[in-house]
Amino acid sequence: MAGIDRPSVKFSEALDIVGVIHGNKIESLENLAVKLGHKTTNSGGFNIKVASLAKYGLADRQKGKLHLTPLALKILMPVGGDKEKCEAYREAIFNVSLLKRLYERLDGQEVREDDLWGHLYEITGDREASVQQAAAVHGLYRDALTYLRKAEQVTPLKVGPHPAPRDEQARTEIENAPVTDSMIRLESGNIVLQLPRTLENISIIKSALDAMVPKEQPAPKTQSVHDRDKGKQPDREGPS
Repeated sequence: MAGIDRPSVKFSEALDIVGVIHGNKIESLENLAVKLGHKTTNSGGFNIKVASLAKYGLADRQKGKLHLTPLALKILMPVGGDKEKCEAYREAIFNVSLLKRLYERLDGQEVREDDLWGHLYEITGDREASVQQAAAVHGLYRDALTYLRKAEQVTPLKVGPHPAPRDEQARTEIENAPVTDSMIRLESGNIVLQLPRTLENISIIKSALDAMVPKEQPAPKTQSVHDRDKGKQPDREGPS
């Protein structure tokens, strides 16, 4: 899809295809297409799969043939055991710049699908594509996390703090972006929060607004002259 450069298949699916290629010693694109259930190499679905393998750095396509890369062989036949395999997982996933930047931005944590589009926009600067492709990217990211966490167990990766917004232009675009009927928006000072119009997000915005409104302080009590004087002892007159 235009706007966001990413694979169209999950990393786990790419590994399955790599396993088919290696297990059947396939080099011909025609043979691979048949093995994957496609009629010809001109099938759109087949070409998407092959292109995804290349984005992960697992296979090269040249002159009608497909060759597994040394990175793919590290996964299939790791000389260094699980450590080498898991590090190869990470390298392959991080070949996809979008997945690498999401992982670093989110400190390796999961993210809700409804919240992902904002992170995508900060990374790509393409608001429309970020909203439209959030669900697909969410699936890719969650799948990749499974393998990245395996890599973390053998070789922890230091992830820095959340990066600042992509640039000042992107921040300005967020602030000036039109609010459609499918979006809700909250602005307070330098904070701009814009989310898809769902019941859950409406509740989030309402809670934020409630927190921003200062609680009313009770009015100070006033006393009448009578109330002030009440209880006072009368002045005692001295001896005449």
